[in-house]
Amino acid sequence: MIVNHYRLRSSVRTYNLGGMGCSAGVIAVELARDLLQVHRGARALVVSTENLTQNWYLGAERSMLVGNALFRMGGSAVLMTNVPADVPRCRYRLAHVVRTHVGADDQAYDAIFEMEDVTGARGVKLSKNIMDVAGGALKRNLTELAPLVLPLREQARFFAHLGLHLWQQQRGWAWAWRGGARGASGTSDPHRRRGAGASRSTPSRPPRPLLPAGTPSASASGPSSTAAALGAAAASPPGPYVPDFHTAFEHFCFHTGGRPVIDVLEKALDLTTVDVEASRYALRVYGNTSSASVWYEMEFLEAAGRMRSGDRTWQLAFGSGFKCNSAVWVALRDVPPAPDVIREG
Repeated sequence: MIVNHYRLRSSVRTYNLGGMGCSAGVIAVELARDLLQVHRGARALVVSTENLTQNWYLGAERSMLVGNALFRMGGSAVLMTNVPADVPRCRYRLAHVVRTHVGADDQAYDAIFEMEDVTGARGVKLSKNIMDVAGGALKRNLTELAPLVLPLREQARFFAHLGLHLWQQQRGWAWAWRGGARGASGTSDPHRRRGAGASRSTPSRPPRPLLPAGTPSASASGPSSTAAALGAAAASPPGPYVPDFHTAFEHFCFHTGGRPVIDVLEKALDLTTVDVEASRYALRVYGNTSSASVWYEMEFLEAAGRMRSGDRTWQLAFGSGFKCNSAVWVALRDVPPAPDVIREG
């Protein structure tokens, strides 16, 4: 359609990435980057669209009706180039693209699935487990992205937390085996089974362990309570370390998969309301425009006058498959604000 409308020359190569889901925009950016690395002195136009007509569901299955209410028509276009003469006009430089595909897992594969209902009506089914699947895909994506973008001091904190976690786990299980299972339970000591006093070879009390903050002491609760508390502490190690992503990015553009998706990302990544304002704006004004949504958010950041030279922007998009894809852009110059572009829905 684009080639025909603008009467482009026949040497222009076109690629259709239909069926890639809401993360197709980031996938197309990666494909364009790979092509530009091979073909010097070239430009690539990336067009992301959401077309509801093809997958509009006319049946009555609730899990397949969600898509009708969630998605909206939308589109965006981004011009990428490797022509040196174009650099003064470029706004951004593509720094990283990280793609994660977990389709080998059946639960992830079925999370977003095009199918027919019992009446034969075709549509897209959204699984109730989609948030769990997205969380697992995001974790794998961040595992690969974090070393590329986080400063060394933040990576050092991560490994320090990991080492402390492993040390606490080993200490907890070791004490639970020596003191709790063998001495405090009262079932494996032969002298206790006979009702006799403890033998001379048995220590008067087990060595005092290092207790996590807030754990009751042995003097207050007795050895049995201490063993139970340590067993619980060993079975419940500290939560995963959340890096400070503000050390890597100034702006965040998360795919507008819905308000719960944005809420979960804001909480899980320890972000502020300002960090996710662009995502909430795009969702409120335009709805879920699928793969084009991350560019609606970039437009908001530019129009609000927040994009400055050197700023780093993280685009994150989820898609069927199941996929989680990230793109990192670095601003090459200040983008003048355009408040007239910002709409209120």
